[in-house]
Amino acid sequence: MLSAEILSTTRRRRVGAAVINNLLYAVGGNDGSTKLKSVERYDPHRNYWAIVDSMGTKREGVSVSVLNGCLYAVGGSGESSVE
Repeated sequence: MLSAEILSTTRRRRVGAAVINNLLYAVGGNDGSTKLKSVERYDPHRNYWAIVDSMGTKREGVSVSVLNGCLYAVGGSGESSVE
């Protein structure tokens, strides 16, 4: 169970998630009223969330994978389409 101290800076559901170098990435999702394009990273050693990047388009239900240390986000539901 997550404690209140480690909650993301942005409330998200239908979020994509992956781990690179022991850091957790939360990609896209929905904050309850709008789809998101932001990407956040959680560092468990520092107990700290940071916004690190954004996708080109807002997406929820996005699939996320890691290949050769790079994070890839594919699919999901965008603003007006399912990709």
